[in-house]
Amino acid sequence: MDETDAMTSPLGFATLALGLSLYGWQDSAIEPLSLATGTAAQRVKIAVVTPNGAGKSERIVASAALWWASVHKRGKVVITSKDNKQLLNQDVPAIEKHLSKFEGWEIVKSPYPKITTPTGGSIHLFVTDEASRAEGWHKEDDFDGPLLFIVDEAKSVTADIYQAIYRCTWNALMLVSSPGVKLGHFFEAHTKLRADFHCIAAGLKDCPHIPAEKV
Repeated sequence: MDETDAMTSPLGFATLALGLSLYGWQDSAIEPLSLATGTAAQRVKIAVVTPNGAGKSERIVASAALWWASVHKRGKVVITSKDNKQLLNQDVPAIEKHLSKFEGWEIVKSPYPKITTPTGGSIHLFVTDEASRAEGWHKEDDFDGPLLFIVDEAKSVTADIYQAIYRCTWNALMLVSSPGVKLGHFFEAHTKLRADFHCIAAGLKDCPHIPAEKV
């Protein structure tokens, strides 16, 4: 596989375009997105549970969002969370630090952070505290204008928000979170709905970069 081919895969993009070194489980978290692209695209659902500090925003969310907006001319990414601090202090900086690598990409931060690409792609980041804010997002088409919906700290998102998300016409849905209580849609994605999701579960042993004093 040459460099051009490698760049079309999420892992190749993260490595070559973003300069990131991913653990195997982080690769497994983003690689299923490739199944949601191209002429034989499938509708893909991914659920990733990791410890705090595992690199959810820096490695998974940023790689997924930037890859999606890069390989699709009018690709759209929606990133939402119930926690404003998660979005503004983690997700936005993780994406913004790579923008200089892409010519013509721009970011505005009001009324919510939005990145646009020269070909019509976009990445939107906002807090979801009302179901009405989570609905109304739709793909333009399956090939050049597909939609990736990412829910960060997915354990905290309520059932009505998920109902609104499922009314959107996304091509891929990624749920990312640290562990929580054993109820709700994120927990069910790893249990009774597991057959519908690409499930990735990482523990502290999978994150050797986390210092022992933080464990």
